[in-house]
Amino acid sequence: MSTRGLLLALLCPASLAGQASPTGRLAGTLRGINVPVDGSVAYLVPTQPAGAAGPQDTVVVDQLNLSFVPRLIVVLPGTVVDFQNSDPVLHNVFSPNTPSFNLGLYPRTTSRQHRFSEPGAYVILCHIHPEMVAYVVVVPTRYYAAVEAEGHFAIEGIPPGDYLLHVWHWRSVDIVRQVRILAGQTTTLELELRPAARGLRLSEASP
Repeated sequence: MSTRGLLLALLCPASLAGQASPTGRLAGTLRGINVPVDGSVAYLVPTQPAGAAGPQDTVVVDQLNLSFVPRLIVVLPGTVVDFQNSDPVLHNVFSPNTPSFNLGLYPRTTSRQHRFSEPGAYVILCHIHPEMVAYVVVVPTRYYAAVEAEGHFAIEGIPPGDYLLHVWHWRSVDIVRQVRILAGQTTTLELELRPAARGLRLSEASP
């Protein structure tokens, strides 16, 4: 290496290590056919095997004014969700999905935790207050987004490659669409949700 080249390498070590690869972006618009789009989740799964996404830090869901807050969360496998009770009454948190769980009764200012190990969409209920409903959607990828009430969503920082786009809503059939993400570009899609007799499923999860 010449003296000039060595000097440039010392001043700009990234020139030797290589700069970070540019990523792509996905922007979508979702339209509901007799199904509200609010409460939908969009996520990308690479078609080629990739390293498993590790769990997030503990995510909090509160019970306040006889409601779960927030009503919908998206987490990665292995993430612990802390179900807090801020109401002056007893609450019970359980899910009838597979695998099911029941955290029992507990009073105000206390909480119970559950680790969501398997991908899937879990309905969260309270035995004492049947009007309380929430959803925990466990996805096997870091590339996901909750769909806005107007039907728009965007997923940023996606490595280039081929993916399967999944869109989930508890009242809709699963949407699965092949998508190619290109470096430095935005891929746009328009999709439709249609009602299903049975919701609460992810394509990768057991019924």
